[in-house]
Amino acid sequence: MNSKPLTTMSSLRQLAARLNISLGTARKLVDDGHLTAIRVGTRCVRISDTEIEGFLAGQKAAASKKEAAL
Repeated sequence: MNSKPLTTMSSLRQLAARLNISLGTARKLVDDGHLTAIRVGTRCVRISDTEIEGFLAGQKAAASKKEAAL
């Protein structure tokens, strides 16, 4: 059997704590499409840690590019 490794997922509350942002801002990142989330049931939202790492890497690259322009 060829199985994929399990992906670690974070809740919106965990995302907010990890990024040091409010829960509302975390929701907005998902709602605006900056982060892809999976809805489990009617209220439970999960974001893969791989997605979060990619988002952070993109933010760091954008900040570096902005600093270089100054």
